[in-house]
Amino acid sequence: MRCLGPYELLEALGRGAAATVYRAREEATGRSVALKVVARPEDPVARERFLREGAILAALRHPGILEVHAAGSAGGRLYLATALVEGARTLDRAWQGAPLEQRVSWVRDAARALGHAHRRGIVHRDVKPANLLVDEAGRLRVADFGLATATELERLTRTGLLVGTPVAMAPEQFAGKGRVTPATDVWGLGVVLYEALTGELPFEASDLLGLARRVASGEFVPPGERRPALPASLCAVCEKALRVDPRERYADGNAFAADLERALAGKGVRSGWSSLRRIRLRQAVGALTLVASLGLLGASAFAWWQPVPREGRNARPSPRRPSGGNPPQRGPAPPAAGTDRARAGGLEPPSGRSPSAAGRSRGGAKPSGPVLRRRGFLPHAANDVAFVGERLAATAGEARVVLWELADPPRIRWEAPCRQASAVLWLPRRQLLAVASRGGVRFRSLAGRSESASALKTPTAKDFVFSLAVSPDERRLAFATRKRLYLYDLDDGRRLLRTRLPENPMDLTFAADGGSVIACWGGSHEVPVFNTFLRVYLDGRQGPAPPGGLGRPNCLLPLPAKEGRGLWVGFDTGGVALFSPAFEHLRWLEAAEREASAGDGAAQRPQAYLLHLAHEGPIHGLARLPAGRLLTLCGGDRTRADGFRVWGPGGELLYDQPHPEAESVDLRRLALSPNRRSALVVDRGRRVEWWSVTLPGAVAPEARAQRDRSR
Repeated sequence: MRCLGPYELLEALGRGAAATVYRAREEATGRSVALKVVARPEDPVARERFLREGAILAALRHPGILEVHAAGSAGGRLYLATALVEGARTLDRAWQGAPLEQRVSWVRDAARALGHAHRRGIVHRDVKPANLLVDEAGRLRVADFGLATATELERLTRTGLLVGTPVAMAPEQFAGKGRVTPATDVWGLGVVLYEALTGELPFEASDLLGLARRVASGEFVPPGERRPALPASLCAVCEKALRVDPRERYADGNAFAADLERALAGKGVRSGWSSLRRIRLRQAVGALTLVASLGLLGASAFAWWQPVPREGRNARPSPRRPSGGNPPQRGPAPPAAGTDRARAGGLEPPSGRSPSAAGRSRGGAKPSGPVLRRRGFLPHAANDVAFVGERLAATAGEARVVLWELADPPRIRWEAPCRQASAVLWLPRRQLLAVASRGGVRFRSLAGRSESASALKTPTAKDFVFSLAVSPDERRLAFATRKRLYLYDLDDGRRLLRTRLPENPMDLTFAADGGSVIACWGGSHEVPVFNTFLRVYLDGRQGPAPPGGLGRPNCLLPLPAKEGRGLWVGFDTGGVALFSPAFEHLRWLEAAEREASAGDGAAQRPQAYLLHLAHEGPIHGLARLPAGRLLTLCGGDRTRADGFRVWGPGGELLYDQPHPEAESVDLRRLALSPNRRSALVVDRGRRVEWWSVTLPGAVAPEARAQRDRSR
């Protein structure tokens, strides 16, 4: 019996040039996994590709992509633990004896999965049947993203370095120049489809140089000539995918899959003519041109001999188009511009207005464009993100911390190893980056070359830090471990407080005045935790906190003094509530309950919050915007998909923007830059998205009053 890190190696499942795959068992959970171990860990290029595979696979969540559990190193060897596909066969083995429709359907499924990666800026670069696995139920999964690259960051691209399997490599890969794009994977899908249709490869040669020449020429036997019974639409899709110029292929896997789906359904495809049809078309066009030329010559001679008709009463005027240009169109008129799409959606306004009136935007007309626009991705999986000034961002992953420069494309300033980094927090006054991981909190300078000596350690090295928070004056730092809350003085490193929490916290923050720490945790429907907040002062006293029973709190956002102070709370069970700084509503609620129990029970129960924003789905992130607006990162509910919502200072819904991949994404964390112009979002798969933020201008108070009077 051999062990590698937390895994027990059971048997070897396969060996390749770069790695060996084992069947293994995770000792802590007993779960069976496929453990990929690098064969040459001393090779820095192989190490980089392997670590990148773990980060990329961890950020991809799709039924057609092999799920990754963990990546790390032990004993000088790198490993990647993925889901174990029982009874898995490579695609070239699975389609032996399978009907044509089934073989093509598997290629379509692979294209859809790769399209999911392409939409996130990730290119596989080695699409071949050996990297496409089919399980016992016939489901296909794309595996081995070890050669994948994020198109926003190609740090390993080198001229002359061949990356991929030669028989499936695109012309641009053989050339070693030009940018690798999703069209490169489309070429690989075309090779796979060609083999599925004909049982042979489109390009073959006795040596690598001959193969490169064949691929560069783009000359291959059309699949319809090898198998004349093949449907013409399938052949057309295959031939378009194998065009030499990447711009003439399908743009990505989704476009390829869409045309393949139409071909399977017997419908027309958008791939253009096949090679054979183009040849026949050129021949027909040549013949028709000759006939047309002869006809034109005869018509010209006939016209030359005809007399010119005289103008008279029998002459008919030529029809003229009306002077207005295009004829008037019939049908219903287009909808009027400027329709207000911001609706309340169940908003509970505190002023007694109707929900429909409260949901109207106070900002005037609907914004002319999206409030948020996705700029790209940071191609490293992350547990947490934080802005470091306006143009820098830090990500904390399982094995390292990375400082990014947010440019087109994003660039790495520095990266440092860190065991199980869980949270990052930038301290602008001290110019330090706080990094939480197993065993405590460490600090790094902006240069990132070394860690600060003033680390805050937990009592045991195994304690995992969940959350970080710093006081407004950056004199104190709080963090939470498993059911424990710690408070430290950053000037001298003294521990000021250690207290027990009923549950592991979901979020942690300082009050706006810095005099207390507020923690929240969520119960469950089966085991409700009604006292879901805890407020602890610097001397250890526990003060009033928001009341429990409103739902499971998920995120906290304090308001500064210039905005009236208070605490926004986003609930995992839906909705956002604003509480006053002293939480007087809790005392009002208790007094009302005492009066109701002492009297006839008719005492009116006041609201426990100052303002409530209704949203049935979970709230995963809160951020303050200019002019008292609030940005919320929302999970989907029965009527809306995952996305972003912007609320006005009075609780009105100003903007509702769904995520472009709302059907498959699961948003989890939100970070906003200090200038409120950029945002970073982390989803459940630990993928990091970079968004730009553009807000409509605020309406002047006199204009708002005039509009209200007109209503």
